[in-house]
Amino acid sequence: PTALNTAFNGSYPAFGVDKAGTSPVIGQLFSFNVAKVGGDKHGLMTWGAGSSAEVLPYKGFIGAGTHGILAGNGSTINAQGANCSNAGGHGIYAGHGSIINAVNAILQNQTNGNARIALSGGAYIAAHNANITGGTAPVFSQAVNTLTSGGIIYQ
Repeated sequence: PTALNTAFNGSYPAFGVDKAGTSPVIGQLFSFNVAKVGGDKHGLMTWGAGSSAEVLPYKGFIGAGTHGILAGNGSTINAQGANCSNAGGHGIYAGHGSIINAVNAILQNQTNGNARIALSGGAYIAAHNANITGGTAPVFSQAVNTLTSGGIIYQ
Protein backbone atom coordinates (compact mmCIF):
# COMPACT_ATOMS: atom_id res chain seq x y z
CA PRO A 1 0.00 0.00 0.00
CA THR A 2 2.83 2.46 0.54
CA ALA A 3 3.58 2.20 -3.19
CA LEU A 4 0.06 3.47 -3.98
CA ASN A 5 0.97 7.14 -3.85
CA THR A 6 -0.18 8.53 -7.21
CA ALA A 7 -3.53 10.32 -6.91
CA PHE A 8 -6.27 9.15 -9.27
CA ASN A 9 -9.56 11.06 -9.03
CA GLY A 10 -8.91 11.75 -5.36
CA SER A 11 -7.93 8.16 -4.43
CA TYR A 12 -5.00 5.76 -4.71
CA PRO A 13 -6.08 2.56 -6.48
CA ALA A 14 -3.79 -0.21 -7.66
CA PHE A 15 -5.77 -0.13 -10.95
CA GLY A 16 -7.79 2.88 -12.09
CA VAL A 17 -9.91 3.58 -15.16
CA ASP A 18 -11.63 6.83 -16.14
CA LYS A 19 -12.67 8.92 -19.17
CA ALA A 20 -14.74 6.04 -20.67
CA GLY A 21 -11.68 3.76 -20.64
CA THR A 22 -11.60 0.01 -20.18
CA SER A 23 -9.25 -1.80 -17.84
CA PRO A 24 -7.33 -4.89 -18.88
CA VAL A 25 -9.11 -7.94 -17.46
CA ILE A 26 -7.91 -8.54 -13.88
CA GLY A 27 -6.87 -12.19 -13.87
CA GLN A 28 -4.77 -12.24 -10.69
CA LEU A 29 -5.52 -12.36 -6.97
CA PHE A 30 -3.70 -9.45 -5.31
CA SER A 31 -3.11 -9.24 -1.57
CA PHE A 32 -2.24 -5.96 0.13
CA ASN A 33 0.90 -6.62 2.18
CA VAL A 34 -0.35 -4.32 4.96
CA ALA A 35 -4.05 -5.07 5.07
CA LYS A 36 -6.73 -2.48 5.73
CA VAL A 37 -4.51 0.60 5.92
CA GLY A 38 -7.29 2.94 4.75
CA GLY A 39 -6.17 6.16 3.08
CA ASP A 40 -8.40 5.67 0.00
CA LYS A 41 -6.17 2.85 -1.23
CA HIS A 42 -8.35 0.61 -3.39
CA GLY A 43 -7.76 -2.47 -5.46
CA LEU A 44 -9.73 -1.42 -8.55
CA MET A 45 -11.50 1.86 -9.25
CA THR A 46 -13.57 2.85 -12.28
CA TRP A 47 -14.68 6.46 -12.51
CA GLY A 48 -17.01 8.24 -14.93
CA ALA A 49 -19.64 7.32 -17.48
CA GLY A 50 -18.52 4.64 -19.90
CA SER A 51 -15.54 3.51 -17.79
CA SER A 52 -15.49 -0.24 -17.22
CA ALA A 53 -13.49 -3.15 -15.86
CA GLU A 54 -13.72 -6.90 -15.38
CA VAL A 55 -12.34 -9.12 -12.62
CA LEU A 56 -12.26 -12.85 -13.29
CA PRO A 57 -13.77 -15.34 -10.80
CA TYR A 58 -11.57 -16.05 -7.75
CA LYS A 59 -9.32 -13.12 -8.69
CA GLY A 60 -9.39 -9.68 -7.11
CA PHE A 61 -8.05 -7.83 -4.09
CA ILE A 62 -7.62 -9.11 -0.52
CA GLY A 63 -7.03 -6.68 2.35
CA ALA A 64 -7.54 -3.49 0.33
CA GLY A 65 -7.15 -0.33 2.38
CA THR A 66 -10.58 1.17 1.77
CA HIS A 67 -12.44 -0.58 -1.09
CA GLY A 68 -11.55 -3.81 -2.85
CA ILE A 69 -13.59 -2.75 -5.88
CA LEU A 70 -15.08 0.72 -6.39
CA ALA A 71 -17.27 1.94 -9.28
CA GLY A 72 -18.19 5.62 -9.26
CA ASN A 73 -20.01 8.25 -11.32
CA GLY A 74 -21.76 5.98 -13.83
CA SER A 75 -19.08 3.37 -14.44
CA THR A 76 -19.51 -0.43 -14.53
CA ILE A 77 -17.56 -3.41 -13.21
CA ASN A 78 -18.13 -7.08 -13.88
CA ALA A 79 -16.83 -8.78 -10.73
CA GLN A 80 -18.73 -12.05 -10.88
CA GLY A 81 -17.01 -14.43 -8.46
CA ALA A 82 -14.32 -11.86 -7.59
CA ASN A 83 -12.54 -12.03 -4.23
CA CYS A 84 -12.64 -8.79 -2.23
CA SER A 85 -12.18 -10.27 1.22
CA ASN A 86 -10.94 -8.50 4.36
CA ALA A 87 -11.21 -4.92 3.05
CA GLY A 88 -10.69 -1.97 5.34
CA GLY A 89 -13.94 -0.22 4.34
CA HIS A 90 -16.05 -2.10 1.80
CA GLY A 91 -15.20 -5.13 -0.28
CA ILE A 92 -17.45 -3.84 -3.06
CA TYR A 93 -18.78 -0.29 -3.38
CA ALA A 94 -20.83 1.38 -6.14
CA GLY A 95 -21.75 5.05 -6.14
CA HIS A 96 -23.57 7.66 -8.19
CA GLY A 97 -25.36 5.59 -10.82
CA SER A 98 -22.69 2.92 -11.18
CA ILE A 99 -23.33 -0.79 -11.72
CA ILE A 100 -21.43 -3.78 -10.31
CA ASN A 101 -22.11 -7.44 -11.05
CA ALA A 102 -20.93 -9.15 -7.84
CA VAL A 103 -22.82 -12.43 -8.23
CA ASN A 104 -20.91 -15.19 -6.38
CA ALA A 105 -18.40 -12.62 -5.05
CA ILE A 106 -16.18 -13.65 -2.13
CA LEU A 107 -16.22 -11.22 0.82
CA GLN A 108 -14.82 -13.26 3.69
CA ASN A 109 -13.28 -12.29 7.03
CA GLN A 110 -14.10 -8.57 6.95
CA THR A 111 -14.03 -6.98 10.40
CA ASN A 112 -13.78 -3.26 9.47
CA GLY A 113 -16.19 -0.93 7.71
CA ASN A 114 -19.93 -0.47 7.86
CA ALA A 115 -20.73 -3.08 5.19
CA ARG A 116 -19.01 -5.57 2.91
CA ILE A 117 -21.23 -4.52 -0.01
CA ALA A 118 -22.33 -0.90 -0.13
CA LEU A 119 -23.79 1.66 -2.50
CA SER A 120 -24.99 5.25 -2.68
CA GLY A 121 -26.42 7.75 -5.12
CA GLY A 122 -28.72 5.49 -7.14
CA ALA A 123 -26.23 2.70 -7.83
CA TYR A 124 -27.01 -0.95 -8.64
CA ILE A 125 -25.30 -4.09 -7.35
CA ALA A 126 -26.24 -7.70 -8.15
CA ALA A 127 -24.89 -9.85 -5.28
CA HIS A 128 -26.65 -13.22 -5.46
CA ASN A 129 -24.83 -16.04 -3.64
CA ALA A 130 -22.08 -13.85 -2.17
CA ASN A 131 -19.71 -15.84 0.07
CA ILE A 132 -19.62 -13.91 3.35
CA THR A 133 -18.15 -16.42 5.79
CA GLY A 134 -16.03 -15.18 8.68
CA GLY A 135 -15.68 -11.65 9.93
CA THR A 136 -17.98 -9.35 11.86
CA ALA A 137 -18.75 -6.48 9.45
CA PRO A 138 -22.37 -6.23 8.28
CA VAL A 139 -22.93 -7.69 4.83
CA PHE A 140 -25.04 -4.98 3.16
CA SER A 141 -25.29 -1.21 3.62
CA GLN A 142 -29.06 -1.30 3.21
CA ALA A 143 -31.97 -3.72 2.95
CA VAL A 144 -31.58 -5.95 -0.11
CA ASN A 145 -34.10 -6.11 -2.95
CA THR A 146 -35.42 -2.70 -1.86
CA LEU A 147 -35.03 0.44 -3.94
CA THR A 148 -33.80 3.41 -1.88
CA SER A 149 -32.18 6.73 -2.70
CA GLY A 150 -28.87 4.87 -2.42
CA GLY A 151 -29.92 2.46 -5.16
CA ILE A 152 -30.64 -1.25 -5.01
CA ILE A 153 -28.71 -4.34 -4.02
CA TYR A 154 -30.17 -7.55 -5.46
CA GLN A 155 -29.52 -10.71 -3.54
